[in-house]
Amino acid sequence: MQGEIEKHWLDCSLYFVSFSVCNPSCKDGIYKIVKQIVVREGITEEEVIEIVKTKFHNVISIEYVDLFNDDVLFLKE
Repeated sequence: MQGEIEKHWLDCSLYFVSFSVCNPSCKDGIYKIVKQIVVREGITEEEVIEIVKTKFHNVISIEYVDLFNDDVLFLKE
């Protein structure tokens, strides 16, 4: 089981995504959100954008999508 968990994490990529959403019930209406999103390795930036648009309501713009170091090493103690 331990080996399966470690392999699972090694097959993932971490993206930082900044986007704006509109909240009609709020006075100013626009909020900027920065999220860390972990996805299966091989997912492209375009696919990450589609995930964000699907998971969050009222996305009006996506400012950036940045892949965090894809050569991250996970070390065991």
